[in-house]
Amino acid sequence: ITRDGRELWNIAAPEGCEMQTARVLPDGNALIAWCGHPSTILEVGRQGEILSKTEFETGIGYPHAQFRQINKNKQGNYLVPLFATSEVREIAPDGSLLHTVKLSGTPFSTAFLKNGDCLVACGDAHCFVQLEGGLGKIVRRVNARDIAGIQLYFVAQLLPSGKGGLYICNWQGHDRQAGKANHPQVIELDSDGKVVWQLNDKAKFGMISAICPVRK
Repeated sequence: ITRDGRELWNIAAPEGCEMQTARVLPDGNALIAWCGHPSTILEVGRQGEILSKTEFETGIGYPHAQFRQINKNKQGNYLVPLFATSEVREIAPDGSLLHTVKLSGTPFSTAFLKNGDCLVACGDAHCFVQLEGGLGKIVRRVNARDIAGIQLYFVAQLLPSGKGGLYICNWQGHDRQAGKANHPQVIELDSDGKVVWQLNDKAKFGMISAICPVRK
């Protein structure tokens, strides 16, 4: 949809599937993906043309337990964080499995750092981790109370800022006590891991699992 509300294209997930990924790639095309049998990844041009299609099976029966945010790495492969198996899988464009890393919780999203490492939001494990060189060993883990003055609940989208920092979406829907606590839905950290800014307004914004920067 354009800024003036004009629809450029519209792609729907098949019946029984869930459209869980929609992101703009660095080349300006869109990456969309739905959970189902098979799970499907599309790369879509600016006018809605289908540039590529990848189909694969997760081995997870219930679509809602499959994935949320798929990402594409510099090698042209897809990183698929899986809820039910606590894994992140690297899938080639032909649908073949290249690599798997086992983590904890319900991995929601991945993000890439300038040094080539990968961040993974671990959902209900209340943490996020940094993996060396893509999907290598864990070199850093930020747990629920490691950020001063903040409690992490379901760690959803991670979004690196342009200043070497990080935005964290702190979704609070799986904890019955979260609504009584005074912890933000979105946090911005600087390059030293200190809080720069936070959004803490549940009445106005509700629960937030994903954000996107908008530049004029």
